Amino acid sequence: MLRGDGFDDVEVYGPHAEPNPDFPNVPGHVSNPENAAIFDEPIRYARQTGRELILATDPDADRLGCAAPLTLDTAGPWATFTGNQIAALLTDFVLGDRAQAGTLTADHYVVKTLVTTELVRRIAESYGARCEGDLLVGFKNIAATIDRCGPDRFLFGTEESHGYLIGQYVRDKDGPVACMLMSELAAELKSHGQTPHDRLAELYHRHGYHQEKVINLVMEGSEGMAAMNRLMTVLRTEPIRELGGMPVASVRDYLNSIRLNFGLVGGSVDAAPQPLVGPVGDMVIMDLAQDGNYVAARPSGTEPKIKIYLFARLAPTDSNDLEAAKATLTRRLDAWDQELRGLAKQYC
Repeated sequence: MLRGDGFDDVEVYGPHAEPNPDFPNVPGHVSNPENAAIFDEPIRYARQTGRELILATDPDADRLGCAAPLTLDTAGPWATFTGNQIAALLTDFVLGDRAQAGTLTADHYVVKTLVTTELVRRIAESYGARCEGDLLVGFKNIAATIDRCGPDRFLFGTEESHGYLIGQYVRDKDGPVACMLMSELAAELKSHGQTPHDRLAELYHRHGYHQEKVINLVMEGSEGMAAMNRLMTVLRTEPIRELGGMPVASVRDYLNSIRLNFGLVGGSVDAAPQPLVGPVGDMVIMDLAQDGNYVAARPSGTEPKIKIYLFARLAPTDSNDLEAAKATLTRRLDAWDQELRGLAKQYC
């Protein structure tokens, strides 16, 4: 946690810190930066003591979570950032710094997974860099891409579950380095009278408002495994044609390397499979008719559950009023959530 008088006083709260009576145990005794509830007590403390930025890692310090005040008034309201929002902020910071220094070329690239926000791609392309984003979940796939494409032109790697990497020194996500990047960004923004929330708003105005949501469908035991297989089979063989009133334009099946494109041919629905170039794994992505809106589903590799990732976007022309844009996409994601949970109940 950084004090608000120049970002030069750091207090450490983590697995190796001395006990501090100002901080009770984190909720559920699980220090997961993806859980916004772990920031409740640090935010209370920060508002009382004039701190300006809260950084949190998990116990092995490979992931970063973050919270900041909405304005420069540290006693006012605060908000946390999702993993996708941090990814967008740090991508823009790294590429913007390179561009300002005149060292950014079209050969430079960032890396993300298929279930990490496409805002990262839009930011990279706006700077003239490329984005390697056709990757399955897992930082090992980001690391393999760095080796395949060459580390000399690698700029930044990120995944939605709060993993970030800059530099060539390691092939894994690195929480401490991500903390340093976020601290540098916050200090730079402060010098211009801005907060990280202000910068995120600028990115939304420029590239369109993006909002994401994750559904975790827990299915334990052998019956749960069978239910997971049934649901994934249904998503492949009986694909959803409409979600929340928005037509599904295509379905990408990464296990069988095929794409189904839906369109009217002679009055009937055409869903002839086409080859899908990309990684092979147990994941299905449904692309909706409106650009930037899609749903991905995959079984977890570490837990007995299916993870469904929802991605919604409005064009920049529809993102002038960010509060209205947020309300629109919240309703959209909630409608998708309800429909997908209903589908899961039918087969599970």
